[in-house]
Amino acid sequence: MITITYYKNIFYTYQSAFSKFINNISDDNKSYNFAVLEQLKVYNKINQNMIDDTINNTRTIHELLTEYIEIFNKSIELGQEYYRDGIKNYFNFGKKQ
Repeated sequence: MITITYYKNIFYTYQSAFSKFINNISDDNKSYNFAVLEQLKVYNKINQNMIDDTINNTRTIHELLTEYIEIFNKSIELGQEYYRDGIKNYFNFGKKQ
């Protein structure tokens, strides 16, 4: 005949094994969650660096293009001025003869 003590012993054996299993899973999840958080921090840092680099590079390109356009416009103005002066000199030379 199986007594209640036998069932209690079986229950305690499974409870201790199951308890150890639950503790192991809990510890694994803690270390896993910590690893995931660290990976997210690294990902966010890399992502922020990429965003900052993109903004800085875009700003630098914008400044260079702005300076280039200003220089280009100034060269067009100088070209037009020299062209006008050349035409005036040509006609003045023609009038003198």
